[in-house]
Amino acid sequence: AYDNYQFHQVYSKIYNFCIVEMSSFYLDVLKDRLYTFQADGLERRSAQTVLNEILETLAALLAPVLSFTAEEIWQFLPDKNRAQSVLLTAFPQVKDEYRNIELAGSWNKVLSLRGEISKALEIARRDKIINSSLEAKVEMFVKNDRPEYAAILKKYEKQWPAILIVSQVVLSQSELTGDFFTPEDAKLGLQVKVTRAAGQKCVRCWNYSEQVGRDHEHPELCERCAPVVKKIQEG
Repeated sequence: AYDNYQFHQVYSKIYNFCIVEMSSFYLDVLKDRLYTFQADGLERRSAQTVLNEILETLAALLAPVLSFTAEEIWQFLPDKNRAQSVLLTAFPQVKDEYRNIELAGSWNKVLSLRGEISKALEIARRDKIINSSLEAKVEMFVKNDRPEYAAILKKYEKQWPAILIVSQVVLSQSELTGDFFTPEDAKLGLQVKVTRAAGQKCVRCWNYSEQVGRDHEHPELCERCAPVVKKIQEG
């Protein structure tokens, strides 16, 4: 778009990336990890690395059309080894190590499933089953004739609570019974049941866990937050 002087396309693509990919998904999912995980832990540090990479690239992409704003961003970036000014840096190039078609395909399926599961959460909120998504336990099943989506559920089993911003996720081995949500998009073969999460609310991360109350030193914390707080207290 820059090469063709199509500045409206530059604006549109960057704006949509910031609103859709970043604000509506990535930053929303990432908050819990950044706010509550161990400060120097691999998960939190890896998230910070990604955010730094994104911000550095965005500043350089914006520099030709938002020069002063891009320069102000650049001066607040922490790495002093980079160029003194954003206007003295090279234009960003696509890195070959980021070209992972298989991973992109997997996450397209994740986002398709997430969009439909979010509809089930909205219905549960409307029906007063939950007030916020963190109060939810989500049970999911994908029919056997949709093995590609069943594989995605299993592949990201540990990440689904963060992806959905819920407290608990259960992958069912059989079709759900009772009241459950079925998306209009039949190709997913998805069934979703939303109930209230078991356990008590952790005062630190706001997730619900049956482990809250079991740590004698920190009875109001969950099994994930208690070790982090103990490490902070140890200095």
